[in-house]
This record gives sequence, C-alpha cells and structure tokens, in this order.
Amino acid sequence: MNTMQLKQVLDVYSSVLQTHPVTKNILLEIKKELARNTSFLIENKELYFWKSKSSDLYLIPKTSPSLLKAKIVSSKEETIVHWNEKTKSILKTLRLDYFTNGLRILSKGKHFEVSELLREKHIPIPVREYLPIIFRDNNPVAILFSLWDDRLRDFIGDLYYEQR
Repeated sequence: MNTMQLKQVLDVYSSVLQTHPVTKNILLEIKKELARNTSFLIENKELYFWKSKSSDLYLIPKTSPSLLKAKIVSSKEETIVHWNEKTKSILKTLRLDYFTNGLRILSKGKHFEVSELLREKHIPIPVREYLPIIFRDNNPVAILFSLWDDRLRDFIGDLYYEQR
C-alpha cells in the first residue's frame, strides 16, 4: 500500500471515530513502522495507533470506553462488571482488579503470565491496564477478554469456582 492509500484508509477510520485526519508526520511514522513489520504504539492528541507483529492495526480514540476503569454493580442476586459498553455477571464472592506486572493465573494446574496472555490475545497496550481481571482474595481467577472482543473467550482459572 502506498502512502496516499494508507492516508485514505486512516482518514476514513478517523472520520468514523470522529477524530481529525492523520497528519503527515504521524502518517509517515505509521508507514515506516508497518514496513518494519514489528509491534508499535504511536499516538497523537486523539488516537492511539497500535499494532503487534501479527495483529491488525488498531485505532483507539483516547475517549474510548475501553480506556476507562470498569464499574461493578452488586445486588442481592448478582454482581455485574460494566466495561467497554459491555457487561458480565460474576460470582458475588469475587472482586474486580486490573493487570500489574508479574501477575500470574493458575489454570489446569499451571501458572500463566497474564502479560503473555494479553499479548497472545492481541490486547492493545493502552487497553491492558483497564481490561477487567477478576480476583478471589489476592489471586487472579478470570480475565474478561470477552468484554474487549466478543469473539474472545474469557480465561477462567482453576480458582474461579473454588468454594471457601
């Protein structure tokens, strides 16, 4: 794709996202990074442009609901997590938290690095710190990938259903 075609595509998406067209500097930087075929994160005042080596290019408005902390609503009957304009019911005995470096989750008797799971699912870097993770006590027990992308299955750990 030549520079003009890339500009046209990015400008169409920018328009859909109700942001300004990309500037020449951002366009050239994106083009250079796409040619290198590596992961990158570029931002301007309105958007994050993120791509992993094997994913599509994401344009994420800085006003996106995916860049806000999740909200949790509890009633006698259920606990609901609200994030990215989606909801998910969770067990009342669990709590909501977020990604931190070094976090590991137990699944099928093996510990998995949460950062690696986020990379494998192509969760954009700006979104990772907001993606809801469910905890039992101080242990992560579920990563709610489906709240980012309906096509992704949540990662449910061994301790999710454990009775106390």
